[in-house]
Amino acid sequence: MLLNQLETKRLIFRPLTLADAPTLLSFWENAQAIRYLSPPDAVQQHCVTWIQRQIARYENDNVGLMALICQSTGAFIGQCGLVWQFVGNRDELEVGYHIQPEYWGQGYATEAAKACLSQAFTQKLAPSVISIIHVNNVASQRVATRNGLQREQMSQFKGFPVYIYRIFEEVFTTSQ
Repeated sequence: MLLNQLETKRLIFRPLTLADAPTLLSFWENAQAIRYLSPPDAVQQHCVTWIQRQIARYENDNVGLMALICQSTGAFIGQCGLVWQFVGNRDELEVGYHIQPEYWGQGYATEAAKACLSQAFTQKLAPSVISIIHVNNVASQRVATRNGLQREQMSQFKGFPVYIYRIFEEVFTTSQ
């Protein structure tokens, strides 16, 4: 897996496992955390399905959302990774992130997403990387902007109004 060995100053990336389901359950049960996501009908089963989808992505696509572990405490901070999405009638590589609410506002999403962008361009996975962000999710939009992604267009994704943010390899490389 591409991100399996990735570390930042504060974070270690590791594959999600079914043992992470109870921690993810707290995320999916938090109305504030999922207000820009599609709320699942059966939250507990959704967590297992979510993790299984990431495991399939690891195996089939060599990408996927990874668990973010705090280097100093071992705490599960959230998830971040690269995923292929079909949007705008084409496959796009997306950097996605979901941070546990108790760690919001501490720069973890920005730090993790930047590491994923670096990995995507170092590995030559795509000429550009996007983020698909709900139009009301201002915090995620700020994360994207801090990492150099530019708002490109408004679209629909899984029934939600979203902005597509994008960064090209040459822009990311020259900003580093």
